[in-house]
Amino acid sequence: MKTKLWVSTASLVFLLLADPTTVLAAKPGGTSPCPILQSTDFAVYGQTFKGGVGTSSRSWMAHFFDWWKAQDPTVDYLFLTATQAQACTNLKTTYPALKMWVQPGGNAYDQQSALGTAGKANINGFIGSGGAYLGVCAGAYYAAHEYWWEGKYYAHPNLLSAYPVPLEGAIGGIAPWPGYALTVLSNGRNAIYYGGPTIGLQYTSTIAGTVDAHFDSLGGTLPAVITYGNLLLTSVHLEAFENDGISGLSTTDRVENYKYLANLINRVAGTSFKVPPYVGGTPACSDGIDNDGDQFVDYPADKGCSGPLDADETDAPPGQVIADGFEYGLGAWVVTGTGAPWTASSLDPYSGSGHAYAIQPGVSTMTYLERTFSLAAFARGGHLIYYRRLIGLDGPDEFVAEYYDGSWHTLEATGSASANDVAYVQKEFDLPPRATRLRFGCMAGAVSEKCEVDDVSLFGQ
Repeated sequence: MKTKLWVSTASLVFLLLADPTTVLAAKPGGTSPCPILQSTDFAVYGQTFKGGVGTSSRSWMAHFFDWWKAQDPTVDYLFLTATQAQACTNLKTTYPALKMWVQPGGNAYDQQSALGTAGKANINGFIGSGGAYLGVCAGAYYAAHEYWWEGKYYAHPNLLSAYPVPLEGAIGGIAPWPGYALTVLSNGRNAIYYGGPTIGLQYTSTIAGTVDAHFDSLGGTLPAVITYGNLLLTSVHLEAFENDGISGLSTTDRVENYKYLANLINRVAGTSFKVPPYVGGTPACSDGIDNDGDQFVDYPADKGCSGPLDADETDAPPGQVIADGFEYGLGAWVVTGTGAPWTASSLDPYSGSGHAYAIQPGVSTMTYLERTFSLAAFARGGHLIYYRRLIGLDGPDEFVAEYYDGSWHTLEATGSASANDVAYVQKEFDLPPRATRLRFGCMAGAVSEKCEVDDVSLFGQ
């Protein structure tokens, strides 16, 4: 999650996925109140309701580890209650096989309250002894010393303070709390955002560690996945399972997210549990090889790559200035305007596996998808082709396509007309040589209204 730090407030049950209604019963642990076994690799905090873990978050984490265990039967995980977590002392020495403590999403305030000083001491002792930590959404807020949540500052006494800089959330530009949304990351993956933290949104700026993925739908500047030593903090729910408390996530996206999360865990925890290869193997635009022989390697150095998951480094043919099907995120496009932003998704493309869309940007509020280009080498300018689909737009709503040559010029605009396309509509326009920017704008107020764009091509002529 983002700048506002991801956890909750004492007066509001705010943070991620705080929808649980039952408390986990303690599992039998023999004579010891700590149920961790000598074979346990992953200790997962799992107490719902006032224990602070969301019921969906707990279910998703079980789905993820069950999937991973199906790939590698040696993966061994165990859920713990708050009482059990408090009883599990000296984790690294008592249970040397334990690789990682996992803190799921939910409500960070309730998590730190339920685990208390004893749980905090046990987890910090494990981290300080070299054990790895995964914090998802609220679990990431919990790892910090302080955070901002919905414009208010919190420094609860039993936060871990393992991550040294403030966090903040929720990211209203993706999904105003308590909503969620499928959002695209800078590595082209589609993941569920549900109130998680980030850095650099409004109240925070300093990033500790390495950003492994940004929120591409917001211009690629806000971190979505951070590694800091033996800490792995994810604002997005890479463990989310399709149609389990959420909608919009495809099975393909979920499985690829599982592989990504498993690889991240192996890296941070120093483990080598089996992870299946990504679809298509390592993409050409991130494999460290100059596949097209132009002396440029991978994204972003090779201009034939639209993103790190692009499977082809080949540059666009001579004369083609833009060729974008949004298969690997928004790429060179930036989002401007004050409405709910455009994002890339695999939900409803015209062709391929991706497209760009803006859903319910807001009443009288325009959001733009924009990129720059140059037609300076083409005496007759360029020929633009794109496919767009408008859903449920009526009189107060609008879709526009415009180019810039010192001022903005309209190519098409719905104006006061309604639009509700059954299928994508192809549009073609000529642009003058002095044109340098292109943008698509969407304004719609209802949750069922959206603008979709795919397969944008600009040819010099």
